[in-house]
Amino acid sequence: MATISERIRLPLVQWMGGRSPANLVPYFLVPLAFAVIHLACLSEYGFFRDELYFLVCAERLAWGYVDHPPLSVALLAGATALFGESLETVRL
Repeated sequence: MATISERIRLPLVQWMGGRSPANLVPYFLVPLAFAVIHLACLSEYGFFRDELYFLVCAERLAWGYVDHPPLSVALLAGATALFGESLETVRL
């Protein structure tokens, strides 16, 4: 009788076309490396003008923004209410 890990691993290997899960490591390491680099350089530069515009729009929520959807501004308003108007909050 097969163990639980073997029952899970066999369909996973079949789904991946017979490749070993170890072959998928670069597909996780490369995006992880890019994320670490982006997070390390996050506060190297100040606010960009579009980010300042979004902060102003987040202070006055409305449905009629022509150049961006209202949900993104509403999410920014919630994030700034929780974490403040820092550069990291706006960019993440």
